Amino acid sequence: MPSHVQIEHSTKPWFGPKKRAKELLTKRTIVLPPEQAIEILLKILGRMASAVQRARFIDFQHKDQKGFRYTIVIVWTRSDDNARQAIYEMAEELIQRTGCALLCFFRRSDEGGTIVRSDT
Repeated sequence: MPSHVQIEHSTKPWFGPKKRAKELLTKRTIVLPPEQAIEILLKILGRMASAVQRARFIDFQHKDQKGFRYTIVIVWTRSDDNARQAIYEMAEELIQRTGCALLCFFRRSDEGGTIVRSDT
C-alpha cells in the first residue's frame, strides 16, 4: 500500500449524504477489504493518485433501511480540481471493482483552507 495514504476503518453509521451511495451500491456484487480497495482506487486515478491524502472506510448496516449495508470510502485530497473530477467520474467503476461508494473531501484544514465536501 502506498505510504502516503492514511487509512482508517469504521463500522459506525455515516450521517452524511447517502442517497447516491445507496443508488450505486444496489449494483454492487463484491466488497473488497479496504487495503485492496484503496489500491484499485489509486490505480484508476493513475498520475492523480498523489493527490489522495487519507481514506476512511465505513462499513455499516442501516437499521431503518431493512439492514441495507453501506460500504463507503471517504477520500481526502489536496485541492486539485482534476483529481476531484476524476474521483467523481470513477464512482461507478469503483463500486463495480471494489463494492465501495465514494465520497470526497478537499482542501485539508492543515493546508490553511476550509474543508469542502463533494458528494460523489
